[in-house]
Amino acid sequence: MIIDIMAGKTRPKKEDREFTALIIETIDETEKTYARFNEATDSYEIESLIFRLNELERRYSYLIRRAKLDKIAVTGRRGSLWK
Repeated sequence: MIIDIMAGKTRPKKEDREFTALIIETIDETEKTYARFNEATDSYEIESLIFRLNELERRYSYLIRRAKLDKIAVTGRRGSLWK
């Protein structure tokens, strides 16, 4: 984190913002995939969406674990993204 002496506040580094963007992107992609899954009727499409959801859940878990290890404050438009 970079400390802004003039404002007395802590600003996230560029890397932290980029990392937060990756997490938000993963959340958005998961929501879109769940929406597609709920509308799917073809068994092959359903199966592929299940694989995609598993991939996204693993990616999200990895990103959150890495954020915790690197002590990155992860917040987004929904507030804290920790789950």
